[in-house]
Amino acid sequence: MNILNICVFFCVSIRFINLLILLLPIFVFYKNRKYKIFNISNIFIFIVGIFWLIRNFILSGCFIFPIEQTCLETNWSVNVEAVQNLVNEAKRYSRTLPYLNGVEDYDYSLYSYKWLLPWIKNYLFTTALLQINLFIIIFVSASFVFKIIYFNFKNIDPKKIDHFEIMILILVFFSTLLWMVSPEIRYAWGLLFVLPCFLITLFMKNFLANFIFKLNQKLVKSGFLIILLLFFIKNISLFKIDDFLTVPNRSLNFSNIEKIGSFSDFDIFFNNWKCGDYKGICVNTIKENYNIEKKYSYVFFKRD
Repeated sequence: MNILNICVFFCVSIRFINLLILLLPIFVFYKNRKYKIFNISNIFIFIVGIFWLIRNFILSGCFIFPIEQTCLETNWSVNVEAVQNLVNEAKRYSRTLPYLNGVEDYDYSLYSYKWLLPWIKNYLFTTALLQINLFIIIFVSASFVFKIIYFNFKNIDPKKIDHFEIMILILVFFSTLLWMVSPEIRYAWGLLFVLPCFLITLFMKNFLANFIFKLNQKLVKSGFLIILLLFFIKNISLFKIDDFLTVPNRSLNFSNIEKIGSFSDFDIFFNNWKCGDYKGICVNTIKENYNIEKKYSYVFFKRD
């Protein structure tokens, strides 16, 4: 349980879209009432979580960026309007993938569902990872629906239906709805790999477990090892010793970078929206003045 809590906290702190994974420890605690919440592991998670929120607030003025409801007015925080604009930008571009048709039409991409059918046709049905996920979700969900119908038809005690399985299906459903706010793969890499694995595991447990256990276990283990070995052999050419010993170095062109000026002893540069990994302070939007203050090893860019 403690390891599960640590993993869930790690997932949520990396990407907030993973918030619904909190259902897992809540469910486990519900099923195991004897578990002691106040232990060293959970106290550690709580303390780290507080520092994580404080760090977010120092960096952006929001405890959970870019959720505008968690933002407070400070002299360095981003305007609430700017936060909302950032969220809307992500929504518009994600919903009009891959061709960005209608990206500038706010009524189309933000305030209606006109984008949904073109997105399904042009993005969902043409992206391999999403196709695989869609097939797994539909197939496994349909299997469990038929199982529930079968239980009702045979008057089997519904208590025999594993509530954990129902919880996983609910998690998949609501995680999908949350992702559909900005439906782009990069916003849900973890969920797109983990949740289908959960579903496949549940399917095998319910429909293939008896068959697998009847097989020769040595043969089953050997089969899995052979499959892993084949995957390894197939991809071994992609591994290079140098990749483990060197730090990737992207080649970026800063030959045309322009110095805007010096503000509070800090040089500000502009590179036409191509700041990349520039070691100095590079901005995408030029302003007449920048109010900058260094405090406690942090550099604060204050609003005018």
